[in-house]
Amino acid sequence: MTDDKTLSEIKKAVRAITYKLQIATENNDLAVAEDCKSQLEKFNDYVSKVTTPRGKIKYFADRTRRHQSSVYRAVQLYIKQLRFIDAAEADYIAKHVVIGRVCYWSVDPIDSQSILSA
Repeated sequence: MTDDKTLSEIKKAVRAITYKLQIATENNDLAVAEDCKSQLEKFNDYVSKVTTPRGKIKYFADRTRRHQSSVYRAVQLYIKQLRFIDAAEADYIAKHVVIGRVCYWSVDPIDSQSILSA
């Protein structure tokens, strides 16, 4: 998890590496310059993954909820399409599948509406 402290440490490291790169370029030290460029590229890749284009930290907490919704919609679509083929089996699946933070098969029939509202 990235926080403001981590980003400030990265900025300090980038400034130091940039200075080191400038010195290496002035002294024609190609090996050190390439190493500095490589380190800067790694930092830039990391920062671009964890921040938005405006420089704000990305928070990934809502991904679980989005994935849960995607799984729920996919299962509901499957059950809806299965009703045309075998309504009894679709009802059986709908009564036993539990979709939440953890998806599982319930041995006892459940009320799917009560699970979703919880």
